[in-house]
Amino acid sequence: MTQSYPSVFEQVFEVLLEFEGYMSDDKHDAGGLTKYGISQRAYPSLDIANLTIDDAKRIYYTDYFLKAKCDQLPTELACHVFDTAVNMGVSRAIRFMQRAIKTTADGIFGKGSRAALQQALSNRGETNIALDYLSYRSVFYSRIVQRNQTQQKYLRGWLRRTYRLQQFILSDRQK
Repeated sequence: MTQSYPSVFEQVFEVLLEFEGYMSDDKHDAGGLTKYGISQRAYPSLDIANLTIDDAKRIYYTDYFLKAKCDQLPTELACHVFDTAVNMGVSRAIRFMQRAIKTTADGIFGKGSRAALQQALSNRGETNIALDYLSYRSVFYSRIVQRNQTQQKYLRGWLRRTYRLQQFILSDRQK
């Protein structure tokens, strides 16, 4: 049986696969063996080598999209928060959003965060919040490299991914 997903998830999943749609086992990547962006480190009991695209999609939807509360966010933010949750973890993805909406960054999207989000949307608009979000993400990548120079080889790809998602939000999705 094929599962049905919200259109925002389907759209961002396609963009995500541009960056996660292959198998790798890079010794400098903390995730270890990875396929479709699903890592052995995060899922030690999963047979990563035989993971199907449908299995990966279910994992992404349940463990990242829903856990990061993307189903409760406006489209642009849902896209950024989802992709960041995949790349950096659910809690960090929510903390970036909380920082972008100028509320306590505790990594939990609860009642206070929902109220702060509504206020920020009214005052600044979704696109401005999303652009602030991307700034926090980009700075975080730079700090990773500052702390560990072996990660320098990933910086260009991380930033490309971030700006590809920005392009998706600002132009591709609007076509």
